[in-house]
Amino acid sequence: MIKVLLYYNKNKDIYRFKVLNHGQDIVCAGVSALVITCANFIQSQFSLDVVQKHRDSGYIDFEIGEIKRGGRNHAANLIIDNMVFGLRLIEESYGDDIQIRAKHA
Repeated sequence: MIKVLLYYNKNKDIYRFKVLNHGQDIVCAGVSALVITCANFIQSQFSLDVVQKHRDSGYIDFEIGEIKRGGRNHAANLIIDNMVFGLRLIEESYGDDIQIRAKHA
């Protein structure tokens, strides 16, 4: 099962997301497309303190330091919200294959 962890700051903005345990099926392909596009776009378009880690093909950890510390970047927040919207649509259709959890500050 794919696990997506969303970390929220005190302003209720997502500053970090992790994806764990994903494999090779169509659900994984959809999750990968959303998550990697989001992370790469934010990293390429904004001058933000970003930490991105890949341990293997089934793990990504992406964190934006400024947002973690309470800063705001409206455009980056919209891009992340769009990713989460897509992930939730996948979860609605394939709930046995993906689980999304939120961790609030």
